[in-house]
Amino acid sequence: MTSKELLTLLQDEGETLLGSFQQSIGTLSREQINWRLDMRYWSIAECLDHLNVVNKLYFPIVERAIFSCKDKPEFRDNDETYMHTLTGNMMIKMVKPENRKRTKAPRLFLPTSSVYEVSILSTFQAQHKVLLTYIEAAMGLNIALVKVYSPVNKIFKFNLGDALANIVHHDRRHFEQIFKTQEHPSFPLAPRR
Repeated sequence: MTSKELLTLLQDEGETLLGSFQQSIGTLSREQINWRLDMRYWSIAECLDHLNVVNKLYFPIVERAIFSCKDKPEFRDNDETYMHTLTGNMMIKMVKPENRKRTKAPRLFLPTSSVYEVSILSTFQAQHKVLLTYIEAAMGLNIALVKVYSPVNKIFKFNLGDALANIVHHDRRHFEQIFKTQEHPSFPLAPRR
């Protein structure tokens, strides 16, 4: 797989997530987004806030990496095979929805509240659109050569492809968690309009 092929897959998946959000999550009520089965599980709003917190920390790193390399010939995509780094591959495996192990989020990434207003929905939607613009902006770059670091600890370095894949797969993991919450028999029904 080349850089362009990976970015195209991530863009497609990101757009699919945005469509799912608009169709299934974007119109939920305050009661619905704050409902939780019990204290062991996050509410829909907490999942979205967690994603917002993570993305808010990752986005400046990703943006700086993309735009500092965009005009440098040595970072142009040359259709070579793209490879995830060892660190990136481990991160991606941890956040992919297929990994059923529950992972404790670093304190830096925890939701900021326990009760939310519906504005959390538009905040997430806006951030997700920014993610799609970053993926688009990375087209034409050899994302294996563009280096980034973890917002948790700068010791952990990986490439731009790892970072973008990690963000998209992490979003998908929490979307699956949100969909399971919505399918629970005790989940509040939508208010009548």
